Amino acid sequence: MKINTMEQKPKKVKKARISKIDKENRVFQVFKWIVEGYTKRSMLLRLISDSELFDPDMTERQKDNYIRDAREKLRDKIADDADFELDLALNRLEALFTMNYKINDFAECRRVVMDRAKLRGLVVEKQKNETTVKVEQPLFGNDYDNE
Repeated sequence: MKINTMEQKPKKVKKARISKIDKENRVFQVFKWIVEGYTKRSMLLRLISDSELFDPDMTERQKDNYIRDAREKLRDKIADDADFELDLALNRLEALFTMNYKINDFAECRRVVMDRAKLRGLVVEKQKNETTVKVEQPLFGNDYDNE
């Protein structure tokens, strides 16, 4: 009969996973901090460590995951707002086009169509090419004075 002489390591106690609601609350708290202007990672890590909402023995990787999720949520929110604003502007231009068409103001209708095309990115405005030419002039008179 062999006796195991190796030391047995104590088993790690696994922590219970947090619920989805708790995770969303934590992500939302980090989201609020980012919106308030705390955008640097170091400041967010400090806020997470000081907050009672988060576990005090949370690893840095877990904190980074919350920051990442909050930033993704912010990007999605900004993209949704931009899409909403674009749809709103296009609907306003459509109404303006209809009103101008009814009163036979076709010049304004044409401008509205161009504005709609610009908003959708279908028309690229011409860029002015600005070139600067450096002309060297003598400080006193011209070069022909010495003759």
